[in-house]
Amino acid sequence: MNLSDFARYIDPAVVHRGKEYASKGRVISLKSFAERKYTSVVRGNEDYEVYVELDDEGNIMESECDCPYDFGPVCKHQVAVFLELKNREAVGASSPEPSLRQLLEAESKEKLIELLLSIASDSYTAEERIRIHLSKRGADQELDACRRLIRSYIDTYSDDHGFVSWRNVSRAVEGAEIVAEKALSAFDEEEWLHGLAILFCIIEEMIELLQSADDSDGGVGIVIESCLESIFKLVQDHHHIPAEERLKIFRRLLEETHQPYYGGWSDWQLALLEAAGALIESEQMQHQWDDAADSLLGHTSGSNWSRDYTDERVTVLRYGQILERSGEEQAKAYLYKHLHFPEIREIAIRAALEQGDTEEAIRLAEAGEAQDQGLPGLVYRWKKYRYEAYHRTGQVEQQRKLGMELIVNGEYAYYRSVKDTFSDEGEWTLYLQDMLDQLEQSPRGEHTYTQILVEEEMFARLLEHVRKAPYRIESFYEQLLPHYPEEVKALFVAYIEFRADQSRDRRDYADVCRIIRMLQQVGGQKEAFTVTQKLLTKFPRRPAFREELGKIRF
Repeated sequence: MNLSDFARYIDPAVVHRGKEYASKGRVISLKSFAERKYTSVVRGNEDYEVYVELDDEGNIMESECDCPYDFGPVCKHQVAVFLELKNREAVGASSPEPSLRQLLEAESKEKLIELLLSIASDSYTAEERIRIHLSKRGADQELDACRRLIRSYIDTYSDDHGFVSWRNVSRAVEGAEIVAEKALSAFDEEEWLHGLAILFCIIEEMIELLQSADDSDGGVGIVIESCLESIFKLVQDHHHIPAEERLKIFRRLLEETHQPYYGGWSDWQLALLEAAGALIESEQMQHQWDDAADSLLGHTSGSNWSRDYTDERVTVLRYGQILERSGEEQAKAYLYKHLHFPEIREIAIRAALEQGDTEEAIRLAEAGEAQDQGLPGLVYRWKKYRYEAYHRTGQVEQQRKLGMELIVNGEYAYYRSVKDTFSDEGEWTLYLQDMLDQLEQSPRGEHTYTQILVEEEMFARLLEHVRKAPYRIESFYEQLLPHYPEEVKALFVAYIEFRADQSRDRRDYADVCRIIRMLQQVGGQKEAFTVTQKLLTKFPRRPAFREELGKIRF
């Protein structure tokens, strides 16, 4: 749609609200960051960011807004921006402007200093960004400046109670992301300990932020994971670092695992412990690592599950160290002492399969099933390994029996593998019938049941399955239509009437109309018209519903 006539394609109520926003000056910024690409900030209940891309003729090619509006493709904030762009176009503001770099390069040093001081006086975050840029590498002042910059962004995007809503988390962590670049620069300049100190500062501040933020989208956690990833990259490529510095890094990582702010976040402590393990080069360092691991186990708070989880992760890390430094024999002995941990048992089973010892793999899997009774997820994990062992060794009867159990539990992936064990069509038909009968009664088997019906082209049985719950017609009309066109249309009508009876608001009404349009697309034009007229008669006092029904074209 073109900027000149976009209002023709958008809900009039949305256009009206967008005009109000534009007239009241709620579009507080509008910038072009590339040719015909714009970002804008619109002030609503909160500040929302709008993106618009135009083509050479002023057509809107793409537009997005980060507000929660989901009743249509365009919100009032986007409309307000469209109007601003249209006004710019009308007054000829679309002519090329000099870039910011060109403007700055044309100014004198004195004026630039005045400008920076003015910006700093207006914005706490701007002042801290300037300070961190000018701080001296390695000095304590720089670390303090990093912390202040991180907090300045958090404070800016916190509410009056100091809480950061999920909408503002991405902005609140921008300071941490800027500071992270400082750490990477320090690594590049071989100031490894200083870079680590900066990353640890970020992690500490982000963990504190988690206590006063809604991190539903995981933005804070992503920053922490990014810091840990940078640490892993450092230790994985540690051979160019002098031995004395490697030792200091190793000790600093172990020291960090004991910091109290990691309480309740054992995964990140374990990640630091793993990073330190990659630097072990002597018995003394191994002892220090073991002491740190034991200390972590001793101070793990929370439930028994948390302690067991930490214990398991440390055991896996120790196994890796033994395998690397002492060889497979000692590593295997260590594994078999700790088979009560699921991850350790899994490593042992995989090793047995890789070595071709399928009998041992089966024994380990069966022992796991017996050990973990009452934990269905683990039991089925061991059964899958047992199935793999049967498959590798051609134990067909055992494979079919276990395969049936897995498939009935909803594991469609085993269907083809099991079918391939049958060469006799009649034998497969009997097995398949038994499988489908069990799947039909299985609480976890519906998706697998319908997948197999489609794969086996058993459309009569699929139709009966859909009849039991007409909502399923949306998922299976394409498969059923070539064989049962009239039945498909009838199921659509039944589903539409059911959904109409359940509808309570405009969103529900619009969804009913969407299903009516699906009925039209499958050839049910007459049925769609009839059911629409029936709904108009049935709901005379629902104007919103009638308005949505009136949008359907026949």
